[in-house]
Amino acid sequence: MANADKRATTAGDVPLLSEFGATDDLETIGRIVRLADAHMISWQEWHYCDCADPTTSGPGVQSLVVDPSKPPSGDNVKRSKLAVLARPYPRAVAGTPTGYGFDPATKRFHLEYSTRAPNGKRLSRDDLTEVFLPRIQYTHGHYEVYVQGADIVSSRRAKVLRLERDRGAKTVALTVLPAERQH
Repeated sequence: MANADKRATTAGDVPLLSEFGATDDLETIGRIVRLADAHMISWQEWHYCDCADPTTSGPGVQSLVVDPSKPPSGDNVKRSKLAVLARPYPRAVAGTPTGYGFDPATKRFHLEYSTRAPNGKRLSRDDLTEVFLPRIQYTHGHYEVYVQGADIVSSRRAKVLRLERDRGAKTVALTVLPAERQH
């Protein structure tokens, strides 16, 4: 991750972690997604289904969906793997993110960002921040939101939380918790 950070900074690249997760070792998958969060690197997990994939090695089906010819629901989805992979994340940030992460034990998600673009430009209040909140983490959309520097403009229990920065706000801090927990 340090090498990816250095390369992105030096070359102006946007890093993307791809094709990890062809394992049922949930601790390994969890470690990788936590590292990606800590380094603010987007990721794509591999693999969705067994699909007679010639590149997969090792015993058993290591996919998320057991049988791709059936709907991805019930026993056809490895729910424990889905719970590790389906994490809250910032889909779009109206500014420059300075940190975010998700704690699966408490289901606490946090995001902090500057309201200026990476080039220092002040963004319009019409530019919204969007955070995806998966139902597997926040059952039926029951969550509590604590935010400083912005207002929530999405509907209650939305899967995508939308934030509009407050006038004059230089930073925004967001915390999301399940509704039944206190922080």
